[in-house]
Amino acid sequence: ALGSADPRKNIDALLQAYAQLPPGLRHQSGLVVVWAHAALATGLSARVQEFGLNDSVVFLNGISDSDLAVLYTGALAFVFPSLYEGFGLPLLEAMACGTACVATRLPGVTDRLIDDGREGRLVPPRDVAALAEVVADQFRLGRDLGAPEVLARYQRWRRFDNLLLTAVCNGLVHLFSNDLTPLRLARQWGFGVVN
Repeated sequence: ALGSADPRKNIDALLQAYAQLPPGLRHQSGLVVVWAHAALATGLSARVQEFGLNDSVVFLNGISDSDLAVLYTGALAFVFPSLYEGFGLPLLEAMACGTACVATRLPGVTDRLIDDGREGRLVPPRDVAALAEVVADQFRLGRDLGAPEVLARYQRWRRFDNLLLTAVCNGLVHLFSNDLTPLRLARQWGFGVVN
């Protein structure tokens, strides 16, 4: 998961869902939460202790773009439990790394990026039990859920929205350094990462 302690990121529900997984599955598949700001994780760290997940959950902060790509690539799944998103750039980043996604169904955002059951799985927002079930399934399946389709969908999306992205990037290039990586743009624009 990538985000902050902002309630719309719904990381608490992810922790609840992860706590519902069988202990053996949690032991085999840890949960890594990458934070935009470490200070935002304080309240959720208490929830990790409350759920007894200290040995299974890791919070990371200050991750470089290249390290984030390594995390995406090595993940069994990227879990995106947000209640609201403007765009969902972390989903595209995960998909670009060939990682299947588990996300809440957000009309016009996640349902546009993920064809449920192909590139990943969608669950209803606030449905912790459904999130736990889908995450457990993904952990059992490993990377097989839709990996080729993930890349194909990302490439289709890139073709259809390439003109928009090119216009936005060209229009803002003078505002940023030459490093226009997706995560850097997300941080600058406020998409998917809380400043």
